[in-house]
Amino acid sequence: MLFLAQVDHESPGLNPYSVGVSAVVAALAFVLAVLAWRAAVRRGNPALRIVAVAFGVFGLKNVFSAYNVLTHLVPHDAIELVLSLFDLVLLLLLFLPLVLRRRS
Repeated sequence: MLFLAQVDHESPGLNPYSVGVSAVVAALAFVLAVLAWRAAVRRGNPALRIVAVAFGVFGLKNVFSAYNVLTHLVPHDAIELVLSLFDLVLLLLLFLPLVLRRRS
């Protein structure tokens, strides 16, 4: 476990494990997005389509995170804001089916 705790202080984002984990999470999120979309088409449930889009956004967030670790596209100071904006969109997408269900 000590090897995970060692951090290069000059490059705070260069951790090969975080890239790998983000890639696996992104792949699983995209699989869940496809499964949710197929279920929405079969059942005709619009709420499942919104959940499928949320899984897609979650996958994109993790792809972006892994890409940013490798390329430093977004400066380290701003990455928390960008990832928090992804989280906000995700929460809104997951909250939307609940609001739509109540109104119906």
